[in-house]
Amino acid sequence: MSRENQTEHQQANREGGEEERPEPEYTHGLPPFVFHRVRALGPHQEDELVQLLRQFPAFREQICNAAAKNMPGRTIRSAADMAIAKDRADAAAATPLDPSQDPIEQIWAQRFDLQLQVSRLTANDADIEQLALLIRQQPQYRTQILRTAKPNMGDEGIAMAVNEARQADMARDAKQDQARKARQEAEAGKSPADKAAELQKDKAQEQQWAAADRAESAEYKKDRAASEWLQHNHPDTLAQLNLMGKDVDSVAYMLAFNDDATKEHIRHLVTVRYGEGFASQVEAQRQANHGISKPIDVAAARKYNAAHSDLVEHFLVAVRDKGFVGESGEIDPVKVAAFQSARSIGVDGKVGAHTISAAKEYSAQSKIDGLE
Repeated sequence: MSRENQTEHQQANREGGEEERPEPEYTHGLPPFVFHRVRALGPHQEDELVQLLRQFPAFREQICNAAAKNMPGRTIRSAADMAIAKDRADAAAATPLDPSQDPIEQIWAQRFDLQLQVSRLTANDADIEQLALLIRQQPQYRTQILRTAKPNMGDEGIAMAVNEARQADMARDAKQDQARKARQEAEAGKSPADKAAELQKDKAQEQQWAAADRAESAEYKKDRAASEWLQHNHPDTLAQLNLMGKDVDSVAYMLAFNDDATKEHIRHLVTVRYGEGFASQVEAQRQANHGISKPIDVAAARKYNAAHSDLVEHFLVAVRDKGFVGESGEIDPVKVAAFQSARSIGVDGKVGAHTISAAKEYSAQSKIDGLE
């Protein structure tokens, strides 16, 4: 990275009143040492962004979000497209390209939350605006999002959303260009002494970052070690853990049905990714969980429930919700499993006919007992 780009970026943060080194929760879900590499990129360092996207494929979405602070939207979209094209070229060079083996398609297949959100959009003005926002926020999934939205929105709705996204990106790029020129003009008006003082301050800050990055890199290596252990011994557990994200209930539930070695790696993984505070919440919830008789496939249950929203709605009406909906706005399979276990019906976290019947009996009994 050039000194000009670095100084420009740091000056922008000073003028905006931001701290150059943010707290972990403001790193877009990236390991901090990766986050700093992204935020250090200048507006024209597209090749460097492509390299990062390919070096850390699991964090592509977060990298694109973090890069938007200093890079034009068109540059980020171009870099994401180039990274995908290079991935496909590498795969094609090794074996004939199979669409089912496309890494982007494989990741998209696990994004049940985003698939469900897009599939619910229609051709009204609000949904067109929402689709435009999604394709700007998720440039690496642009093709998949438009493909999923097309059946309900049609070609005209898709075209309107794409045009709206393009106009919004152009407006943001123009605003960024104006801000960049203003910073350059302010920089040009500084005295040599001021510039020398800022340069010295930048060097000191770089040393602090380097020391912090070395420590964070060591933590990231531990994260990788735990991930690799789980991938080798319990790949399904790792896949579910990645889907859960910062879902306290689901992670705590997972800890209840694994051997000690697996629990240790899960705890370490979530501690490194989400911090000690999150790990403490998980442990407290794990101790509070009672009555679930067997483990379930949380990811499969979420996918099933998303595909059977009518059954889920009947269930929630019968139980008056009673806390079954999680922070994501969707029904929590773990809480459904606890309900099923307490009533001696099949425990799988999926809302089916037997679960709805049990919910209706529960509702009727609650009225009799005066609990409503």
